[in-house]
Amino acid sequence: RRGECQRPGLRTTACLRTTACLRTTVLEGLRLSLTTFTVAPIRAAHVDRHTAGFAMLWGPLVGAALAALAAAVLFVGRQVFQGPTVWISSVRTELLMPPLLASALAVATLAVLSRGLHLDGLADTVDGLASHRPAEQALAVMSEGPVGALGATALMLCLLTDVLALATSTLEHHGTQALLMAVLTSRVAML
Repeated sequence: RRGECQRPGLRTTACLRTTACLRTTVLEGLRLSLTTFTVAPIRAAHVDRHTAGFAMLWGPLVGAALAALAAAVLFVGRQVFQGPTVWISSVRTELLMPPLLASALAVATLAVLSRGLHLDGLADTVDGLASHRPAEQALAVMSEGPVGALGATALMLCLLTDVLALATSTLEHHGTQALLMAVLTSRVAML
C-alpha cells in the first residue's frame, strides 16, 4: 500500500529512500533510543542497523529531555530547600550554603531516569580493571551481577563529585547550563 513501508522486515538502503520507510525507521529509532537510554517502557517493533543508527542520532535530544527534567528538579529543589538565614547584629543575612540537597536530587533524577546505565558500566569497568586478571577473566568479572568494593567506591566518588560540581555551578548561577552541557556532551560523545 502507498504510504507504508513495503518491506518492514527487510529494510535496505533502497527502501530507506522512500518517505514511508524512512519515517518508520526514524520513529523506530526514537523508540529504541527512549527504551535504551531512559526508563520509558517503549519497545521498538523492529531493530536493525538503520534503526540503531537513528537511535544514536536521537540520543542527544533524549538526553536534553532528561537534562531538562533534572534542571526542573534542581530549580524546584532550590526554591523549596533554601539555605538557612542567620541573624548577625540585628541584620538578616543569608548564609551561603551550596544547594547540596537540590543538586543531589537532580543527579539522582538523572541516574533514575537513565536507569543508571552509565553508573553500572563504571562499576563494572572498575571491578574488571581492579581484578588484575587476564582479559577474558576480567570480562567475566565485569559481567557478574554483584558490584565489588572498588566498583562501589568508584560509584560513590563519581556521584559525590557530580553533586559537588553541580552545587558549585548552581552557587555561581550556572547550574542549569552545567547540567545541560554535561548531559548533552555525554550523549554527543556516543556519536
